[in-house]
Amino acid sequence: IPVTTSSGCSWRAVENVSWLSFTPSTTVTGSQNVVLAVSPKNNAGSRSTTVTIAGKTFTITQSGR
Repeated sequence: IPVTTSSGCSWRAVENVSWLSFTPSTTVTGSQNVVLAVSPKNNAGSRSTTVTIAGKTFTITQSGR
């Protein structure tokens, strides 16, 4: 996920669940790509959460098997 900002703008990606993680996981200054890693899901139900990247909220949904 590309995040484009001015060179002095600080931002962070924040996850709310243990099955989702980001790189970088610290505060970043300026533009950078965010890599999202989702743990495998081994049952039929779906799961969903919201994440915040550079102050914007997104919904992530993972379908079951």
